[in-house]
Amino acid sequence: MLVWRFWQEARGNEPREQVEQKATRNVGVTLLAAGLYIAGQAARSLLTHATSGTSAVGVSLAVSSVCMLSPLAYGKIRLASQLSSGALRGDGVLTAVGACLAAVTLLGLLVNTLLGWWWADPLAALLITAVLLREGWHALQPSQRT
Repeated sequence: MLVWRFWQEARGNEPREQVEQKATRNVGVTLLAAGLYIAGQAARSLLTHATSGTSAVGVSLAVSSVCMLSPLAYGKIRLASQLSSGALRGDGVLTAVGACLAAVTLLGLLVNTLLGWWWADPLAALLITAVLLREGWHALQPSQRT
């Protein structure tokens, strides 16, 4: 969505404000959809007492995600502030949530292994969902769009 947004602005096909509004709206919908999906998966895990499986590949991907997505999210949110871009801010929040979910996955595996708290991972995911839903809602509000 952001590639499209910046491509449209560079080509000058539509006014910047109009392109930004469309991109922000689409990012807002994406944030809400991701929040609802994660909430559903977390609720299912809590209701079925499902625990996360572990694998070396999965743990490696989670560690890599935390290491790479965290600075990327920070950079996107910082740049969004400089550009007054709600779309880029929303994308930065989505990237930050990806880093948080990876960190929560690692922490959930750790506390499940050490303490047997099978519910820690889905409960933390529900808390992260609140951030996604709040940010998605704000992105869809006309006063929040640039």
